[in-house]
Amino acid sequence: MLYDQVTPRPNVWKANISAIQECAAKTNWSVDISLSVEEAWSVFEGKFSLVTSSFILRRPNNSPPWLTKVVRKLRRRRKKH
Repeated sequence: MLYDQVTPRPNVWKANISAIQECAAKTNWSVDISLSVEEAWSVFEGKFSLVTSSFILRRPNNSPPWLTKVVRKLRRRRKKH
């Protein structure tokens, strides 16, 4: 059962690493030194996301939205006893 309101997460184990390396080698990683640290980080993050997003597949999160960390912990505790 899939839930539409939950965003799919990256499946890094099935990423095309060689394609990522090739694309990263072709990318211009230089950042303007006049930018603030936050702006430079934002530029880097955008470039990194652009390089990796097309080569890392996304898998759906099959967990229901109501099954939070707290609920999982309580379920495990109940199963133990």
